[in-house]
Amino acid sequence: MTRNQTGGDCYAVAGRAAIEDPQVLYVVHATVEAPGVPRHGHAWVELADALGTVCQDRSNGNDVTLPQAVYYYFGRVEDARRYPREQALKLLVSTRHFGPWEEDPR
Repeated sequence: MTRNQTGGDCYAVAGRAAIEDPQVLYVVHATVEAPGVPRHGHAWVELADALGTVCQDRSNGNDVTLPQAVYYYFGRVEDARRYPREQALKLLVSTRHFGPWEEDPR
């Protein structure tokens, strides 16, 4: 997976959400593609709602919450790594950064 090449704050926002919100089920790191933006690393969190799992993406000042299938389809999500909240919190502490963790040599 490649690092976020857009200069965004997605990894930090997703990591902080995991720290602050016990409703977070997963922190997700993946490769995505958006209109006019080449494939790049991205992060968001996933939560449960009455209809299933939703993706919440508050990076770069956005406030997007969509059903997981819709988010993955329109984001052309590939190579998703879903970290359960507790694992994400441990990785935040052990690596001392918000990610992406799979590139960390430790």
